Amino acid sequence: MQKGIIKKYREKGLVVPGVYDKVFKIIMKDKGCRDYLIEIIYELTGIPKNYIRENIVIRNSELPVECLEEKQKITDLVIEIKDSIINLEMNNFYYKGLIERNDIYLNELRKLHIGQKYIHIPKIIQINFDNFNKFKGKTIRKFMILDVETHEKETENYEKYHINLQLIKEKYYNKEKLTRLEKMVLLLVLDKIDELKEVSGEDEIMKRVEEKITKLSKDAAMILCYDE
Repeated sequence: MQKGIIKKYREKGLVVPGVYDKVFKIIMKDKGCRDYLIEIIYELTGIPKNYIRENIVIRNSELPVECLEEKQKITDLVIEIKDSIINLEMNNFYYKGLIERNDIYLNELRKLHIGQKYIHIPKIIQINFDNFNKFKGKTIRKFMILDVETHEKETENYEKYHINLQLIKEKYYNKEKLTRLEKMVLLLVLDKIDELKEVSGEDEIMKRVEEKITKLSKDAAMILCYDE
């Protein structure tokens, strides 16, 4: 049975897609794919690429719990860039409470350290890769805390992005024009080697991600874990 599953993936040119948590985390933490991560952050937030490259630190994604009864809180990826903390989440399925769960992660990341002043709390940014169609109409949504009438921002220190991977995938299959950012994140949702090669083309940054996904998908254990 297991050999049959592995044979099917290899004969049909299938890959374990980047929406699978294990693959997503490996790609985003891999030094060979670092420019891919930097480009995505830059395209969304506008933080200069050189500034990100010079200051990026990958943090422990396991957030502290305060008592035995409290649930373990493990984010997909937490990045520190001097005065900003960025939380990346791969949301493979939508369920009631998902947004609230991810908000809890943000609240944990905003907690003050002993002796730290409120004005020194870093900017908190969450980037959600949504493999579903909850926020329709646009491929990328930006959320902030705003006044409902004037749209005046309450604070600049809180941003959330939702990337609609399913809508981007639909645009690709309908042969609609994609932006560079849309192409980059599309690599995470495709599950065929030939499609990954088509989208990445001759782009060096995207080719590294395509090659990483292809390499990971040759691992029999990865295929079996994903298939299960």
